[in-house]
Amino acid sequence: MELLLLPLLGPLHLLSPALNAMTLRDAAAAFRPGLLASTALGANSLQDPSWQDTEEIALPLALIPWALGAGVRVAGLATQAPGDGAEEADFRRVAAEVPDLQRRLAPVLAAESELQELLSGRLTPALLLDEVLPLVRRIELGLEQAAGDGPATGRRFARAAAAVQRLTALAGAGRVVLLAGLQELPALERALDHSGVNWQLLPRQPEISEAARNRSLLDQALTSATLDNREALLEALEREGSAEAGYHRSSLLLAAGDAPAALALLERVANTDFSRPYFLPGWLLARLGQLRDLAGEREAALKAYRGVLALSWAPAEALEAARDGLAAPFGSGNP
Repeated sequence: MELLLLPLLGPLHLLSPALNAMTLRDAAAAFRPGLLASTALGANSLQDPSWQDTEEIALPLALIPWALGAGVRVAGLATQAPGDGAEEADFRRVAAEVPDLQRRLAPVLAAESELQELLSGRLTPALLLDEVLPLVRRIELGLEQAAGDGPATGRRFARAAAAVQRLTALAGAGRVVLLAGLQELPALERALDHSGVNWQLLPRQPEISEAARNRSLLDQALTSATLDNREALLEALEREGSAEAGYHRSSLLLAAGDAPAALALLERVANTDFSRPYFLPGWLLARLGQLRDLAGEREAALKAYRGVLALSWAPAEALEAARDGLAAPFGSGNP
């Protein structure tokens, strides 16, 4: 089996143009896998649209749609056990009251502080490989040495060994892309080494596709509602031309105080195909309802809000906005 191990960085993908969701998609596509697997998904996750609620936004934003469209099998490797997610926090609370354990954890805590500083900037593949991953490995090894593979590590080493075992049974001798959270990578690297799998990490200088460049632009619009270069961003989004770009242009116009122009633009976008990306139907309809309310078009606004609730899945923020809009017109004291 040949395997490409790719890091999932949660919302950090939105802030790192050189490591956005499309960068990972392009790397996965170039590897030509027969199987795409992730420790962020359970075995039957894709059977329920709520899987899109994941913090690992690169999965629903780019990787899973690409895999399904390309006929690549998708496998979830996550297992949920009682206490998952809480035991590490509990360990930290207990460790704070044990001086000897705190002393042994001091290098780990220092490395974690250094890691947070690195992650606060824009990440690149080279920075990830040369600085971020070595720190993550140091942290995970330090935790294991200080307290063993248990609550301190979230049992990541044992889970990684089990995940790789399941993966080798699923993939056989095929080519696999494995996607996992940054914190999980050291344990998975060890498990892959012990399994004899021929594996590699994200390329140091992946090719930048037009889709990745467009994603960087859309991410900038998504994360920067107020910018000094708003006009340049509006022009770039207009050239990009997608439904998502139209939604972001409308949001920027609204932020600039031009609600009528924002509504006129969003009405046009709503008459096109706005089914992708995964968050757009809910967000667009919720914003359309709000803009119609601001224009005094209450019946049309209610129709948009009901449209959000009729979707098979919508982001929690869109659902909340739609419910608030149904309860009272947007702009009348409604959040």
